[in-house]
Amino acid sequence: MRAREMPSKKTKSDRKNGPERQGRPKLTDAERHKRFKEMAKEVDADKDPDAFDRAFASIDPKAKSED
Repeated sequence: MRAREMPSKKTKSDRKNGPERQGRPKLTDAERHKRFKEMAKEVDADKDPDAFDRAFASIDPKAKSED
């Protein structure tokens, strides 16, 4: 009796280097930064570093802040 072969799982490396990735050039740091800033503007991100803590505390009042 032969053991059945299991289909191989895709690894993280396979997804990054798969056929859908092969035609696109890698982004430069400047391009990546520009896309990051555009996305932050699109989602109306706050520049204040404490904004996340305040937003999270409004959702989970038990969350402790380090003030």
